Amino acid sequence: MPAIKIKMLAKARSMTLRSRQTVTLYASDSYELEKWNTLLADAQRTPVKNLSDFDVVDELGSGGYGTVFKAEDRNTGDEMAVKVIHKKTLHQDVRVYRNALAERRILELVRGHPFVLGMHFAFQSAHKLYLVTELCHSDLYDFIDESLARGRVASESTARCLIAEMTLGLEHLHERGVLHRDLKPENILIDKNGHLCLADFGLAKQLQWNIEGRLVRARSRVGTPQYIAPDMIRHQSYDTSVDFWAMGAILYELLTGQRLIRSRNMRHIFFEITHLKKTAVPGLSPAGMSFLRRLLEKDPLKRLGSGIGGTTEIKNHEWLAGVDWEAIKERASDSGPLSDFILSKIRGSCTRRGYAQRPINRNQRGNRTRRQIYRDCLRDLHYVCTNLKRELDEDIQPVNCMFTNDDDSISNLVPLSSRPEAPMSRKSRHIIAGYRFSPRM
Repeated sequence: MPAIKIKMLAKARSMTLRSRQTVTLYASDSYELEKWNTLLADAQRTPVKNLSDFDVVDELGSGGYGTVFKAEDRNTGDEMAVKVIHKKTLHQDVRVYRNALAERRILELVRGHPFVLGMHFAFQSAHKLYLVTELCHSDLYDFIDESLARGRVASESTARCLIAEMTLGLEHLHERGVLHRDLKPENILIDKNGHLCLADFGLAKQLQWNIEGRLVRARSRVGTPQYIAPDMIRHQSYDTSVDFWAMGAILYELLTGQRLIRSRNMRHIFFEITHLKKTAVPGLSPAGMSFLRRLLEKDPLKRLGSGIGGTTEIKNHEWLAGVDWEAIKERASDSGPLSDFILSKIRGSCTRRGYAQRPINRNQRGNRTRRQIYRDCLRDLHYVCTNLKRELDEDIQPVNCMFTNDDDSISNLVPLSSRPEAPMSRKSRHIIAGYRFSPRM
């Protein structure tokens, strides 16, 4: 049972861990104390996962800072995706270090939605971090690429269904203050039923709310250049509207089979985006053309979805007037708009990666020295020999862990092996920059 520390208030409950360490939990009133009791009881019933609970089947691909494997849960037989992040790579680029922590935190924050990639477990060993998510067999890039190879593009009705699911997924993120900031076909996965799943939150940003109830705007320029909004290029502050611009670029790609921005030179890419003329798609209905052009509005204040209504403005557009939004959520377990495509992929065992590849500058380590990183990663860990498969082989024993989060409450919505504490804390010798873990008991 991991240690939990909160602020000292009026009432308290003490308990002794298996390591004989006493932990005192404080509550302001009897109601909060009872809530702690319930959460602790749920946490004690939560199963602790490690790599020995999975059979590794195949490697799906590599991303910017991790490798994704297909695995089966030995207890349930369910197929899952396991993303493996080597801790030694975290010191090679400070951006990779931050992205890995952000992805873990945001995956837990946004879980529980049919159109957002769900995380089942998170745990770590002495050398590696593991994120276990639902398995998706393809992505939107594959769909566009294979359709184009057959001389086809997505029909307007198919594109409308995909945009509707994408809108609901973005609505879920934005309601929690999360900007995706790297929305592109490679990061939109397709689940086994043919529905979309927004994935890859390494560049996502969780915004804070001000006293007026509005999100504090971000300023960093991040993402894939061809899908970056003009306001981000101009170094203006931005909010959720940058995701809607990317959704417009994806819609154009669905309908034409071509990228909105085709240049490869960075300077040319930024010039094309900031000087983009009104787009035209042959055969697209007037309502669809209006929808596309309003998403690709260079002025963020005029862009569809940028107003107070947010995604409600998008839902109310005439191109999506006939969409039954509640029915889409309720039918998320039935056949989706890409069910035929994904069925052919599953039958052919042709599984694509689903995590965007980003080059790593291995010479850049930020402000942290090698000595500091290894002190955080390797201190006080037990090494025992185990026999694991392929690249997951390592001479260590997986350990129970607790990841930190910005939330001081305990979450019991999914059986994670982790529980939140203060972010980036360093309260004991079992801390790695936001990840808290203890030796296996």
